[in-house]
Amino acid sequence: MYDSPVSLQEACVDFICDNLEAVCETTYQYNQNESGPGQLEVEAEGSTTDDKSLSAGNLEREENENLESGTAIARIGLGMGFPSEAAYGTFRVARRAAALSTPSTPSRQPPTKTPHLVFRDRDAFLPSEISERLLSGLCERGHLTDETLSLFSGRQTRLRTVRMRNAPPGITARGLRFLRNHKIIHLEATGLRSATVSDVVSALGEWSVQNLRSLGVSRTPFADVPPAPYLALGRSPASNAREADRSSATEQLLASSPGTSPATSRCCVVVSLSRLRHLRHLDVSGTEFNRHGLEVVCEDLPFLESLDISSTLVNDVSPLRRRKATLRSLAMYNLRVCNPGGAASIISELGQLRHLDLSDEQDNHPFEVFAAAAAAAAAAAAAANGRQPIGVGVGRGGDNHGAGNNGGASVGGPIRRLAGEILSNPQVLPLLESLDVSGREEVEGGPALCAWIDAHPQLRFIGLVQTEACYDETFTDPTLPTFRPNLAVSGTACESQILEALRRYSSRPLYVQKCLYNLFRLTPTFTDARVDVIQLVLPGMSEHREQFGVQMAATACLYNLTKGDLAQRVHPSVLRQVVHLTLNAMETYPNHFQLQKNTLLTLCSDRILQDVGFDKFRCARLVMDCLCTVDDPSMNRMSVAICSILAAKISTHETSLLGAEAKYMQKLLEIVKSKVDDKCVDITMKFTLSALWNLTDESPTTCQVFLSAGGMPLFLEVLEVFHGESAVETKVLGLVNNIAEVAHLRGKLMVNQFMEILRQLLHSKHIDVSYFAAGIIAHLASGGEDQWTLSAFHREELLSELGTVVLKWETPEGEMVAYRSFHPFLPLLSRNVACQVQLWAVWAIQHVCTKNAKRYCPMLVEEGGDAILGLLVEDEQVDPSVRGICQSILRVLAAEGFFCKPSTAPPDSTP
Repeated sequence: MYDSPVSLQEACVDFICDNLEAVCETTYQYNQNESGPGQLEVEAEGSTTDDKSLSAGNLEREENENLESGTAIARIGLGMGFPSEAAYGTFRVARRAAALSTPSTPSRQPPTKTPHLVFRDRDAFLPSEISERLLSGLCERGHLTDETLSLFSGRQTRLRTVRMRNAPPGITARGLRFLRNHKIIHLEATGLRSATVSDVVSALGEWSVQNLRSLGVSRTPFADVPPAPYLALGRSPASNAREADRSSATEQLLASSPGTSPATSRCCVVVSLSRLRHLRHLDVSGTEFNRHGLEVVCEDLPFLESLDISSTLVNDVSPLRRRKATLRSLAMYNLRVCNPGGAASIISELGQLRHLDLSDEQDNHPFEVFAAAAAAAAAAAAAANGRQPIGVGVGRGGDNHGAGNNGGASVGGPIRRLAGEILSNPQVLPLLESLDVSGREEVEGGPALCAWIDAHPQLRFIGLVQTEACYDETFTDPTLPTFRPNLAVSGTACESQILEALRRYSSRPLYVQKCLYNLFRLTPTFTDARVDVIQLVLPGMSEHREQFGVQMAATACLYNLTKGDLAQRVHPSVLRQVVHLTLNAMETYPNHFQLQKNTLLTLCSDRILQDVGFDKFRCARLVMDCLCTVDDPSMNRMSVAICSILAAKISTHETSLLGAEAKYMQKLLEIVKSKVDDKCVDITMKFTLSALWNLTDESPTTCQVFLSAGGMPLFLEVLEVFHGESAVETKVLGLVNNIAEVAHLRGKLMVNQFMEILRQLLHSKHIDVSYFAAGIIAHLASGGEDQWTLSAFHREELLSELGTVVLKWETPEGEMVAYRSFHPFLPLLSRNVACQVQLWAVWAIQHVCTKNAKRYCPMLVEEGGDAILGLLVEDEQVDPSVRGICQSILRVLAAEGFFCKPSTAPPDSTP
């Protein structure tokens, strides 16, 4: 199971993530002055001296930060083209807001209590590596909330690197404040929806502010109420709903005139970023970050080495000149600039660049409409103050010639010639190690591209997805002299290119989708387990749950990569991720036939269902929903097979929840009815009966639903139509045995027609059929003569037959049945029940304890069955056959190391 210490470590973290309630408890702590942004929470009791001093010193620091923000807002406001009066008005408002945000006394507002998670073991402490894995694991599972973040308050955990990728919606500024007590060097908080970039920066302690090296806030809003389309990086082209979102976002941007709150919020964020003086890596992709933010960042972050401004509103990259001595990595995927030629010239000056990403999508660009809106907003502001707008023009083609002077407020079309300009000059960027020109129509293979590559001997990667160049033999044929084995290429021409693309572009849905479609064509040829490929499919699938094309292609690939014997050679931890993401796809697209079929094909695997740990109740529920939604024979067969196995593995509470759904029960009974009408016993029929059997196991609720849905008359018909089919008879009687265990439902089984069939099956030559028929009679008879309502069958006669049959049974070679507990048997061992009933019960206990002692012996002792058996052995009035079997069971317990001391109290005589 655990192939290395790392996987064991992951298993421990997985256990904590999935069992937080078991390992943690909730305490309540008092907070004061929550209205102050970024203020620390102060405990009413149990606070350490360091906590209190940190809280007291926070007010002064925060006041200084707010005043600094107010001053910088005015400077940025002027740079954004706001009229000077508005800028100074913004400055005054910000200064006033800073003053108001710092209360004069800590007791201005009454304290409130908030829940905090702590480990139940107060001495527990997780080192940084485990703490970081735990935080990431909670985020991946969607369990990260303000409350679970409180587990990272710093007392029992230590964080240096924080990764919250695609953060769940439950994270707010309050939860982020728990990061303040850690010394954080690397911080990634992408896709936040209830917190802003400013909240992220404000959550850092002073040490982290001074020492943070990398910050990733991709798709996290700058303003408090972000336009929805900003939250998707590089999304593919639009539907009608997308156009509606764009219109809404345009209105918001038009409304962000000088001095309004959203614009001020965006300015504050840039100021927050500029405080991180030692930052070396910054990722603001997919946000409202613009040219003026770029200007401030390039001026105020002197050590900046890596910058990702992909899919932002930056329309002029000239501020990058200020960082040409330090910048080593620049990503401009899906970026719109006003002057492609000028942008190429500026980039060419960045002589220290090692990594350059100029990739694009050959489709409509999601941020073009926002650029247009920004230009319109700037024009409206200028007109309102009697000024002429600077170069307001929008295009999809080449240069926007009216936008040459520093870009101004103008916007341009796609940089269709930017990559061509760079590739036309082999002398530029001599230190380049990776270049990505994916999606650029002007990029072609041939001698020119080969010459450029030859001029860059340090080049180790080139991105060519969605270009014809990736099919050039130079990149696909290792036998050619021009082929460079040390040059990685992303594209769709061969396996290596596809895998490289999946490795690099997990955040780009269009690229992921195209690569997965091409990968699917290759997967049928794989003859060995390809864990490396699976692990490249999963990230894109996880990140783009709402992208149908990605999910469709991913589920098809995963089935081909895990089907049959291939799954046996894949580690359970990897298969666990496969199942989790497969269920996500199933849940997101419940009505899509082919995708649902893909998911069922993947899940219908013995290796997955038997050996892999995952949320089996969720899986069973989704499969049952699919069974009720899609009417297809092959899918019905897979659905009932999966449910029959999972129903035996989930708790009795969960089986009751499933069985209580009338639509599920009705659908299963409909399948049985159709097989009865066709007089057909196939694998679907058998799995359906098994599913019903397992769903009713120790679940009175499900048993009641079964009876209410007309299950009993149908099962009588099954026994008549399929007489002699022992596999069918065993499953039917097993389910009815579950009903017979429920005292208040036994009257429903006191039917002459059923008892006549039952009496015949009691004498079946198949021991499993006879066993369950005997169990039903034993339970029905255990209530005594008063509860026996069958006039056509005498209770004593049936009991006599029961005893005779049980004594004739020979021990079967294998285990006939699995039990969740021995609770249904204990009432049958009471002194006031018939000896034949006791005989069947002790025979059943002996059978499972001898066939699977490791499982059933501890269960029997834990439930007190050993004490009851001891009393029966000592009671000379008990039937000798019963006492003999009891002694045999006690010997098995002793062999397993259990010391069985009889209880002094009599067993419960209540049936």
